[in-house]
Amino acid sequence: KVSITSAAGYLAPEGKILDETTSFTYYDVDDLPPTDSLIAEVDRFANKLMRKKVVTLSEELEYIGPVIYENGRAREALYNNIYGHTNIRDYITCSMNMRSRKYDNTYRLMGKKVVCKDISVWQLGNDSVYNGHRMLGYRKYDADGVQPATIELIRKGILVNQLAGRRPSPVTRKSTGNQRMNGSSDYGWYASGTVLRISFDKTMSRKKLIKKLIAMAREQHSEYAYIIRDWNGMIRINTKTGEQEEVWLRNGDNPSRLQLLG
Repeated sequence: KVSITSAAGYLAPEGKILDETTSFTYYDVDDLPPTDSLIAEVDRFANKLMRKKVVTLSEELEYIGPVIYENGRAREALYNNIYGHTNIRDYITCSMNMRSRKYDNTYRLMGKKVVCKDISVWQLGNDSVYNGHRMLGYRKYDADGVQPATIELIRKGILVNQLAGRRPSPVTRKSTGNQRMNGSSDYGWYASGTVLRISFDKTMSRKKLIKKLIAMAREQHSEYAYIIRDWNGMIRINTKTGEQEEVWLRNGDNPSRLQLLG
């Protein structure tokens, strides 16, 4: 993969030094956008930083209430709270212990509910493209030289297929193009997913989500509600007027070395 990191910083009117870093990651050099597009994206990132309002958190400004996650934080929340905790990655493969020559028990879950009924999962093969760019997990061929297949794995919470290489499993008799090799010995061979598409039947428009967010915050008598977009930046919504503003949240700043020395 190819990563380009952009960093920007400036002295805000409030006297605070703001700096932020963003990265653009692509599958290969061939997937890099034109230079003009990259420059425009960096300019947009820098201008957005300068528009942010600094809000220093204190005990009085602590917020415990509903939030909406967007962008990178939404991906993080999805992985940590859904993908990671439900072990989808364990259900969609069946591994063999090469010493005991026995498979794990995941194949026994075929046709059974393994996650919430609103969740469906597909592996994407050669169509692993988003916004014109190949996804980072994309592989043209697996370790057996087989192209990954586009295949439905979980349908409305029910396990319907599992991934495999040329070494078959009790329920997957044909390779799906997912063989991997970790190390030089035979014990390092295993099946693993490439690019997964996880979908939910219950969805809501952003406009309705914000309306619901404000209503929930009002029930808690909160003056503001928040949309968390990245590590420091977020949108603060006035629950009375609905006005939105981008803010830069900072924890209480530590005293400088000069202040510590008096």
